[in-house]
Amino acid sequence: MAVGFRSSSNTGNDTNTSTLSPAVPTGAATGDIVVAILTRWAGGNPAVTPPAGFSEFGTQIVNGDAKMNTFWKRLTSADAGTYTFSWGSAMWSHMHCFCMTGVIASGDPIGSNRSTWTGTAGTYGNTQVTTAFTPGLIWSAYNDTGGTHMPPTDFTEVIDFDSGAGAYYLPGADGTHTASGATVSSSSNAIIVLVALEPEPPQNSATVWAMSA
Repeated sequence: MAVGFRSSSNTGNDTNTSTLSPAVPTGAATGDIVVAILTRWAGGNPAVTPPAGFSEFGTQIVNGDAKMNTFWKRLTSADAGTYTFSWGSAMWSHMHCFCMTGVIASGDPIGSNRSTWTGTAGTYGNTQVTTAFTPGLIWSAYNDTGGTHMPPTDFTEVIDFDSGAGAYYLPGADGTHTASGATVSSSSNAIIVLVALEPEPPQNSATVWAMSA
């Protein structure tokens, strides 16, 4: 089974808040994986409390006053409504959510298959993952100031607002996958995360042997 993109949601332009509730991506179904990416700016660094079922993966990514945390959930039902994430004090914040299909049905679907970049954009830096499986790739970017975003080459942009952009790519092969060529029309502190999701292995087909009497 191949990983596929179902839909995405986001909370729009940054707001100064201690809680965000992105919508469950449209069509989310049992067995899907939702990847939720939270970026916060200034206001310290209070711990994030995710909703039930979400696990944080990787370490927090920091660039100056900007912090990015990444979470995932395997859906045990067709979720609806919103997901509420909270922390202890108001910060300028936004979230991206991606809903992916065909992802491995048990265990951690991401593991160490994550690449990050911090710097100043302008031109975003490259991120790269190498997988022994054919992945679904999610790319999410933050920049301190607003601007028009261009996604990495071959990626389809599905999220774009003042300080953030998100995109996905289904490469169709294993190997080394690089997200490059992304830009934003302003120059400020920036963060990128690239995530590779592992597919559910194909099921062995049953073989029926005919035996003569």
